[in-house]
Amino acid sequence: MNVGRGGHRSIPHANFAVARMGAKTGAYEATIAHDRSLLAAGTLKAFDAVFLNNTIGPIFHTPALREAFERFIKTGGGLVANHAVTVTSTDWPAFGEILGARGAAHRDADEKVFVKLDDPNSPLNEAFGGKAFAFADEIFRFQAPYSRSKVHVLLSVDVARTNMAQGRPRGACVRPDNDYPISWIRRQGKGRVFYCSLGHNPRVFWDARILKHFLAGIQFALGDLKADATPDAAVKTPRQ
Repeated sequence: MNVGRGGHRSIPHANFAVARMGAKTGAYEATIAHDRSLLAAGTLKAFDAVFLNNTIGPIFHTPALREAFERFIKTGGGLVANHAVTVTSTDWPAFGEILGARGAAHRDADEKVFVKLDDPNSPLNEAFGGKAFAFADEIFRFQAPYSRSKVHVLLSVDVARTNMAQGRPRGACVRPDNDYPISWIRRQGKGRVFYCSLGHNPRVFWDARILKHFLAGIQFALGDLKADATPDAAVKTPRQ
């Protein structure tokens, strides 16, 4: 299931990519929709996971939709989310907790960063072959409830190699801890969450590496791909 709304130009490209990946790999069947009624309890139960595609604004605008979605995740449903979903239903704190972060401060839409693999052994990072890489997109800086005590970070900005003062800041773009995650997974009750901030520009969904990262994230959210989702702060020894 996919629900896509908002003003970002990448939305049609992401919808196409998600649907085609499912059909080509046989990993899942996607329903593309722009109707919030599919998030109602009676309909939501027919799906294994929800992909919120770059959504902005009050998607969960009624108590009934909020209760249904929270129950869906906690009882084993999956959530896949990209880019602007961190500013979806900002008047609902519980959604920020489910997702793992809020906020969308950023610099230019083609900010060039070096991306490091925080967990090179995760099957969700297999597409990158254990190697860091350069990438350009609208890179978000997140706010609470983001914390490595709550999420398992997969990719993040390599601050030591990146010019963090490119372009004009839109919002508070500097974190005191210098921690700028790009994608992560987490568990919420019995449910599974995958978030990736990449996806402002259409070209993101023509990059084979990123598509494979999303495919693995979708499979994790569906429960078909096992991966360590232990929050980073709980990891006792450094990852190799």
